[in-house]
Amino acid sequence: EGTRIEWVDSSKKFTDVQEGRWYKDYIDYVATYRLMNGMSETTFEPNGKLNRAQFVQILANLSGVDTSNRDVETTFEDVPANKWYTPAVKWASENGIVDGMEPGKFMPLMDIQRQQICVMIVRYAEHAGITLDAKVDEMVFADETSVKNYAKEAVVICQRAGIIDGMDGEN
Repeated sequence: EGTRIEWVDSSKKFTDVQEGRWYKDYIDYVATYRLMNGMSETTFEPNGKLNRAQFVQILANLSGVDTSNRDVETTFEDVPANKWYTPAVKWASENGIVDGMEPGKFMPLMDIQRQQICVMIVRYAEHAGITLDAKVDEMVFADETSVKNYAKEAVVICQRAGIIDGMDGEN
């Protein structure tokens, strides 16, 4: 409150963000509020894939978690100390936002699935005391049978909250 924020025009900061694209306003927002950095000083890679470590880092950034001390350890054997994502994974694990892919493994560099994003969002909301209100009617996705049982409820919650709405109007 009372702080003036300089709005970032991502098309001027990143050479691969074009004016008029559907994602530009979203990238402006995440760059302005420092929720996401680019993949380099001059590229954002809007068509790139997001991995599990990157998404957890975004949630940590959203929470204002200080992740500058990389000399921390986690319970995951595949998340060593001193990686850029280690503090965020530690925070997310300690706060019940993530619990890994299999015993002892987080698989930080694996591409994240939308169902995993939904689970993490719902857990993050619970951790942060955020209520994900049902704002839209429930819809049935054409590929709903491919959603794993552990994620079904989270996908419905995110869909009803207006966070997801499918792709191509169906899936």
